[in-house]
Amino acid sequence: MDNICETNKKLLNWSGFWFEGDSVKYHQTLRIIVCFLAAIVLVVSPEMFCIYQNRKNLMEVTRVTSECLTNTLCTIKMIVVYRNREKLRQLFNEMQTEWNISAVAAVKEKSMNRAEFISKGFGYSYLFFATNFMINPLITEIITSHVKNETLSLKQMPFPIKLEFPFDSRRDVTTYTAIFSITFAAILVCQIILMGFDTLFIALMNHCGDFFKILGVNLKEIQNNNLQPDSESDQVGSDMDAQKYLNNLKVIVHKHNKYIDFTYRLEEILNLVMLAQYLASTFMFCIVGFQLSILLKTPYDFCILLTYCGCLGTQLFLFSWFGSYLTTSSFDVSLTAYECGWYDAPVQFQKEIIFIIQRSHRPLGITASKFYYISVESFANTVSAAMSYFTLLHSLYEE
Repeated sequence: MDNICETNKKLLNWSGFWFEGDSVKYHQTLRIIVCFLAAIVLVVSPEMFCIYQNRKNLMEVTRVTSECLTNTLCTIKMIVVYRNREKLRQLFNEMQTEWNISAVAAVKEKSMNRAEFISKGFGYSYLFFATNFMINPLITEIITSHVKNETLSLKQMPFPIKLEFPFDSRRDVTTYTAIFSITFAAILVCQIILMGFDTLFIALMNHCGDFFKILGVNLKEIQNNNLQPDSESDQVGSDMDAQKYLNNLKVIVHKHNKYIDFTYRLEEILNLVMLAQYLASTFMFCIVGFQLSILLKTPYDFCILLTYCGCLGTQLFLFSWFGSYLTTSSFDVSLTAYECGWYDAPVQFQKEIIFIIQRSHRPLGITASKFYYISVESFANTVSAAMSYFTLLHSLYEE
């Protein structure tokens, strides 16, 4: 899938989570295990330990929970992707083969440009803001102590995110520096892998939707050809043309079934991921909103949290938009098939076209563990639910 998922490969290949070729190699599995253990031992576990240590302090718990949910979501995606590695590898290879033989160059170029723009624009911007978010606490403490002309003690020195360890992690400069560096690297690894997964899933939904767009173009090519004879003298030639168009339509029906199969297989891999994504995003929106309204100290903190909230919203919106795009593209095939002049075509042609129309009327897309289809509407429902939880949390805090 190099030519249709180039940026995704750059983000995932080094970690072992890029699956293509004949099989998953041993060294890939080893790199995956190292990345997963780093995420669990160095990031998620210290965050959960921090939540446990501050369980009676609502403000401290909310500070840690949103970051913990993000990193936990990354580990969930690691597990799901690794468990489905063979399915992903086979889907990659088959989609690549089908993409290469598709003849509609305009749709393919537009699709690849769109996927690359999203992958580079969102992926690298997210990583930039995530790095800034991790460095910000340390820079803020250093600047504040310099302005106030105070000595900065080790006890005040923050880690990239809120973490607690079952030992004194600030007993000396060497220990603090080592833990800061290791946790910073581990969190950055998690964020790179997370962006690799997210942009890859978006790219695959985009390309599945564009397969149906290509199918629509093929149907329009049939529509632009007149299947009826102009005169009796043209009857023999017309019959031959009709048979040719009928054969072409059978090829389109076969492709339609193949693209539906691609979508079903992608949905089987992503449905649990999407459920986790939507649930986590709901609580993260709620918690970040609470932090914006209660826990801010400086305007700079406000900008950092607002940027974080914007990244969360963009991440979820892209999943939702491309989910809608896939569903709409698959449904549009039925409209294109209906407009292809079937009423002037031979009876056998009409029988074939009805299969495409009937099949396209059945919903097709990515679900959140079969509960609902991800779409722009589901994005709006998630934001609405987050606002409700935010109102409840805010009222509990005031009481």
